Amino acid sequence: MSMQQSQFTDAASDLFVEVPLCSGASVTVPSAGYTFSVDVLFQSASYDFGDDGSGSSSACPAVILEGDSGTTFSHIIAQQCTPYARNIWYPMSWTFPGPSVSKVRLRFNPGTSWFGNILLDTISIK
Repeated sequence: MSMQQSQFTDAASDLFVEVPLCSGASVTVPSAGYTFSVDVLFQSASYDFGDDGSGSSSACPAVILEGDSGTTFSHIIAQQCTPYARNIWYPMSWTFPGPSVSKVRLRFNPGTSWFGNILLDTISIK
């Protein structure tokens, strides 16, 4: 899965990617929870994810996992206060505790303006 030509026009920009579960039917999460995992690659001709090219970026880019559009849970599964390097696969995961959800979504926030492609691979919920 990829988001081609993703454009974040300012520090407040977010990009959401929804992953429906079982054709949109609600899935009961067991008491031990489910672990969501994904591999993410940021591609850009110009800058790393979270770098605006000014040399003074104070952004802390993040990837947030949310259940049912953020109403059930919202958890940062990846964040660092340096940009994510281009063309490197980053494995990201988190075990969400429940309750039932019908979809999860990833919210990408570079914390600054950014333009490029975001590729997702090996998406799983176990």
